[in-house]
Amino acid sequence: EQLENLAAASLVQQRFKDFARASSDWFWEADRDMVITYLSDRLTALVGRPIVTLLGKNIDELGELREDKEGISLFSTAYRRRTPFRDQLFVMKDVQGNHVLFHLSGVPIFNSTSGEFEGFRGAGMDVTVRYQVQADADDIRRNLENTLEELTNKNHQLDVASATAENALATKSEFLAGMS
Repeated sequence: EQLENLAAASLVQQRFKDFARASSDWFWEADRDMVITYLSDRLTALVGRPIVTLLGKNIDELGELREDKEGISLFSTAYRRRTPFRDQLFVMKDVQGNHVLFHLSGVPIFNSTSGEFEGFRGAGMDVTVRYQVQADADDIRRNLENTLEELTNKNHQLDVASATAENALATKSEFLAGMS
């Protein structure tokens, strides 16, 4: 019975490892002071830094937790309230100094016997390309809006010039009619 339980536990653990390896996400764990206690190897592939150099650091030392448009940090709010959070923008630098953007999600961990808060576990998803595509789309939209505004202004100038030319033509016609 113990062997069966051990085999089942081993299968569950292997299954989790396979899911983690197949995922493009990386996994993390932090203690109650937000000191990193675990990082999956996938993060090394994304930022080029060995995991061992990142363990034991506070999450703020790894990168920047960005606030949303209202100035709220989902992570900070979840940490204070000990609640789950999702899609917290987290910016790290890779070994070349480029910004790599992640959406962090996490759940609080509580001691099963005392109920005491022990930290957070979660996942990070690389969203750098998504943000770059959005920034490019925003630039294209701004350029189109500027082009439209320029065309509108030129059309207005053309309308004014056309009206001036029509007035001049009418004045010329009246003058020639008067001279005739």
